[in-house]
Amino acid sequence: MNINKLTLKEIEMELAKHDIKRNYSSYLESDQGFDLEYLTSLIKTEKKSILGIDIYQYSQFEEPFQHFIPIIFKILMNVTIASITKYDTLLFQKHIIDSKLHIHFIDSGDGGFFVFDNPLLSLAFAIHFQEALTNYNTYHLYRKLRMNINEINLRYAITYDTLYQLDDNFYGASIINNSRMLSKDKLNRCLYDQNTHDWFLKYFNSIEQLANISDRDLSKVEVFKDYNFENLSEIKYSALYKQVGNGVQTYGIQNIYSQKIGLIKSKNKFLSIYNLQINFLYSIHNEERTEFQDITSTLGNLNTTGLNV
Repeated sequence: MNINKLTLKEIEMELAKHDIKRNYSSYLESDQGFDLEYLTSLIKTEKKSILGIDIYQYSQFEEPFQHFIPIIFKILMNVTIASITKYDTLLFQKHIIDSKLHIHFIDSGDGGFFVFDNPLLSLAFAIHFQEALTNYNTYHLYRKLRMNINEINLRYAITYDTLYQLDDNFYGASIINNSRMLSKDKLNRCLYDQNTHDWFLKYFNSIEQLANISDRDLSKVEVFKDYNFENLSEIKYSALYKQVGNGVQTYGIQNIYSQKIGLIKSKNKFLSIYNLQINFLYSIHNEERTEFQDITSTLGNLNTTGLNV
């Protein structure tokens, strides 16, 4: 995944061709700034999808339990990465290099932001992350630690907009809007913006359509035309994989519910947002398959209470 990366040194070298760093004379009415076209060419942005994940009510955990919340978040992230590397190699193939998943992550202290090429990758990563969280909350991941620390809930936000990298940091509307959406949410929802909504309409007819498609259908979508589908038959337990036994679904997305919330205002800017809930099935078992658990998990919720519109 390529992101336009700049350095401050490169920017200042370019500015020095047309501007003076230090001016000691008084400002003149005849002084002129740069043309908009020049500024646009100087910093080239790209459209990227941001998945923001925030730990719900992190500050309300008391010591010493509060100290373990960021640790649990990093554990969940590692479990998610391991699951994707093992099971979702088709969808994330451009992020997997030498059997390792490479993604840009911006740590925010009580969560963080993940950078992806498109909204489907963001949503798939969120599903895997929610699966790891459900394993923890249901006492299947670090059970003794879970017995000491209460249930953890997360809120998610997905945006699709401009982004660029300056040195080691990321800037642009995609990450700014994502942060604003998370700040408006007072529950554990999964919100997404208008651009994400439009992207799914364009390539999948709707975000709800993901409940009816599999990895095989990606080969028909323009965004994934250059993907390698040679090992398609070997892909199991991906975010889009469906498994049915005796007419009963045993794995995969069951239902997707989406509702338009409307406009939210943040720092004098209005954002059109949607609320998402996904119900999905999965299972856990030991290597010998002597112990087995079927689990239902839910990403987001449709409760609009407490959302500052």
